[in-house]
Amino acid sequence: MFNKNDSLQLKEFVALEEKQYYLSTIEMEVRHSWQKDHERICVYETMVFAAPQGEIDYHSSLYHCRYRTKEEAIAGHQRVREELPRIIFTCKSCSNKLGN
Repeated sequence: MFNKNDSLQLKEFVALEEKQYYLSTIEMEVRHSWQKDHERICVYETMVFAAPQGEIDYHSSLYHCRYRTKEEAIAGHQRVREELPRIIFTCKSCSNKLGN
């Protein structure tokens, strides 16, 4: 069974131009499959959420990316942190979700 204590959890607030965003990379068990041999399949996912006044809007992610391995996820989290200004300010979908 999936043990949350052993899972990857990278979470942080990032400020850009006086706005806050929440960057989260986690390990999660995939439960989309009903096949017995797929009982313990995990994926890693980075998501970015708007977080005005520190209130995270979990219902509308601005960006997401999935990875196959923990190492890819750790590197991906760092990459997203470094590229967050480009992601937020040039992504048309992000702009629409933020009401810009």
